[in-house]
Amino acid sequence: MRQIADFEDAENQRRALSVIPLQVLIDRGQARGTEALSPRDELIYQLLNWFKNEFFHKETSAKGHTAPSAEERRFGAGIVELHQCGTCQEITRFPRYNHSGKLIETRRGRCGEWFVLLYFACFHH
Repeated sequence: MRQIADFEDAENQRRALSVIPLQVLIDRGQARGTEALSPRDELIYQLLNWFKNEFFHKETSAKGHTAPSAEERRFGAGIVELHQCGTCQEITRFPRYNHSGKLIETRRGRCGEWFVLLYFACFHH
């Protein structure tokens, strides 16, 4: 129920709509020219591809975990993974947020975060 309240938050919805390139996704679907999908299903297909390949950053690898800070807990992080950059080798914190607004801001995540935002986007379109 807490997740649904997060999805219905007007500010989170505004933030999501500000970063989802809706017209680009519609244009991509039209350019693909498939007749097998309805326009709505084609938009979902394009949204899935965009989330998977363009939205989230993918530059680090896991190196352990630690407890979240009070600020990280405020946005639903129950654990913070430690990740190392593949380029500079710097260790960074990766809070496992469960808050759509924060995920839109950070653009960092894996399957759980991806699911939260994908479900959020589909819930409102």
